[in-house]
Amino acid sequence: MNTFFQSHSAANRQILPILVIITFALVPTLTRDEYALGVWTFVLLNILVVLALDLLLGYTGQLSLGHGAFVAIGAYTSALLTTKLQWSGWVAMPLGMLVSGVVAAFIAIPTLRLRGYYLAMATLGFPILFDAVIRVSSGWTGGASGVTAVPRLTLGAYILNDATTYYYFVLTFVAAVLFLIWNLVNSRFGLKLQAIHADESAAMARGINPVSHKVGVFTLSAAIAAMSGSLYVHNVQFVAATTFGLQYSLMLVVMLVVGGMGRTWGGIVGVVLLGWLPELLRGASTWQPVIFGSLLALIMLLSPKGIAGLIRRRSFFGVRKDRPLPIAVARTRQHLRVSGVCKRFGGIAAVTDLDFEAKAGEICSIIGPNGAGKSTALALISGALPTDAPTRRVAAR
Repeated sequence: MNTFFQSHSAANRQILPILVIITFALVPTLTRDEYALGVWTFVLLNILVVLALDLLLGYTGQLSLGHGAFVAIGAYTSALLTTKLQWSGWVAMPLGMLVSGVVAAFIAIPTLRLRGYYLAMATLGFPILFDAVIRVSSGWTGGASGVTAVPRLTLGAYILNDATTYYYFVLTFVAAVLFLIWNLVNSRFGLKLQAIHADESAAMARGINPVSHKVGVFTLSAAIAAMSGSLYVHNVQFVAATTFGLQYSLMLVVMLVVGGMGRTWGGIVGVVLLGWLPELLRGASTWQPVIFGSLLALIMLLSPKGIAGLIRRRSFFGVRKDRPLPIAVARTRQHLRVSGVCKRFGGIAAVTDLDFEAKAGEICSIIGPNGAGKSTALALISGALPTDAPTRRVAAR
């Protein structure tokens, strides 16, 4: 019975990404306008970057303010290898991802050993540094003029130059990355990332290596961002130093925050909203900054966790009810009673017949030497660990 419910729950977890991909697949059936499809293609490219950024910021808790530079690395690598050396775009794209991943690891290894916002400080200047390198090496990169006449990608003899075809082509990459990240964050690895985000010291106490996990996620995130840059440059056929500057990097963070960090679909909503908002406000270009800023402030005031947090708090019929507490513990304003709670780890009895009662407003403490089972007792009381005697449970009266 448990196996059935576990497999049923695992199947349900795949429904959301499938629905997202089906929804985007229907877009070309609703409009044949090439400009609109071009905007939707840019939305998909930004979704790739925001999904990668959400894995780093939303799930691991590491803020990067320079992800636009990794997009630029992928774009410039593909552009230079295909225009200067006449390499195939299919070879240039993975090389761009590799270069971006190596650069990300070079930045992450020294900075991610420190805690706090050191990664944000290190990545803040990276787009500016990348812009300076591009301008200084103008003989190779084109400087401020950028790289032009980038060849389009081909599938055999077919050139991907049709707006609808390229939209579906980019959508396949979005689907692959979405399923990769979706399964990653719902795996044991994803739980480790969330543990690092919640409390790095506690994660280390559980045997998790925060440095290796953060470096790995940062490298993967940068590689996915570079993929988006390669797909962009083979569509637009042009890239310049200002295309993916600091403003673009900050906009990626805003898209993620508005949509909702730590919710894979939240970042997608944020990209769609902020990707189309400038297009919808073209007729009111004078008021565009005011409307844009007011909308962002309104979303942050109503839901600091973004649109995803607002939807999670409310249902269609009003405020969502709080989740029930675990069966092992039910608190009321009267008192808490623990009776006959036991826990064994193999042949070691960590807690045996724990009994106590805490009245309303009373403060109780558990005292004992190291290894006495204090942490295990608190985990049992909170419901984080199941008891070995399910008939004897923590209850409130």
